[in-house]
Amino acid sequence: AREGIEVGRKRVTEIAEKVAERVEDIKSAVSKAAEAGEEQAEKVKPE
Repeated sequence: AREGIEVGRKRVTEIAEKVAERVEDIKSAVSKAAEAGEEQAEKVKPE
């Protein structure tokens, strides 16, 4: 049963790392979109 627990822990760690990578990807995509949105707003805004 010990080995099963170890394997389970490794699997959970792998999944957690993949989720963390996804979250970082989403965060960077969101910040890029926000920056692009701000640039568009500045172009549209009259001086």
